[in-house]
Amino acid sequence: MRLAHCFLPKRAGVTLWGWFCLVCLSAQAPLIAQSDQSERKRQVISERQLDADLKLLLNDYYIGKPVRAKIVIPATERGIEVLDGQLKVYPLPQLTAAVQPGELVLIKELRFKNKEIEVRFNGEHLSESFESTSPVPALSPVGPLGSDATVGVPKSALIAKAPKSVKALPDPRVILRFSRDIETRDLNLQSINRLLAPAVDVASLTPSPSLAPPVEAVPRPSANDRAQQAAVAQGIAVASVTGDLVGAAANVGELVIECAVPGARLYIDGAYSGTAPRTVQLMMGVHSVLVVAAGHGQFESRFFLSGGKISTIKAEFNQK
Repeated sequence: MRLAHCFLPKRAGVTLWGWFCLVCLSAQAPLIAQSDQSERKRQVISERQLDADLKLLLNDYYIGKPVRAKIVIPATERGIEVLDGQLKVYPLPQLTAAVQPGELVLIKELRFKNKEIEVRFNGEHLSESFESTSPVPALSPVGPLGSDATVGVPKSALIAKAPKSVKALPDPRVILRFSRDIETRDLNLQSINRLLAPAVDVASLTPSPSLAPPVEAVPRPSANDRAQQAAVAQGIAVASVTGDLVGAAANVGELVIECAVPGARLYIDGAYSGTAPRTVQLMMGVHSVLVVAAGHGQFESRFFLSGGKISTIKAEFNQK
């Protein structure tokens, strides 16, 4: 750098330093971009895993739940559509098999797609009979010389009609469609029940509170209460509380030491602390106070000071 300042003007030196910083930042930029990209990938993977877990939990909750239909739910691939919470009514095909209003059915499964949640109901009891479409000749006697040459109709010569086939219909379904991609906030009981409400009665889908009487929460003793109980168990008196200490920490208490003899020497926890009367703030816990006044003897007390409170002690001397 000294050589650069010797042979180049000051402005040129600054320019070289600027170019050096620019090169350093350019070298670090791909590393920063790569780090941000990795972080975004981790977030996307985490969100996808959360969505997958929520979908599994929702399926476990809804499968086998009974619901009562409010409207006709046909056994078709299209089903009944609820778009953004609004029931869409379309002309229904002439079907003999469908869930009728008031009928009780069980939820079979939930299928999740990008913009829809398909709620399928148990349609095993639904079926539709239909005639075979293949041409079937009528029952007629068949013989070597034609139908008129055979007397009587042997059973082996009869061509039986094809039996009626039973076609299984699709499961009745309600399709909850969204005008946007489904998000994590949509994957909860309240959201799905709200969207299902126009088609089925969701009373049985709402988690019911426990019928047991509520158990009153037992307040946990605070640190102050536990320390005070320990002090009392040891036979240590509690300083008389006269009010709340506002604005101080919960583990700090204020002690007011009253004394009828002005100028009496005051010792707190064995250390000189001025003269009484006096007001001091101390940590919650057990403390000792010694007040000595010439010609009046001394006053000594050991007590528990509560946190967050104002406590008072009166120094009463033993006359000599």
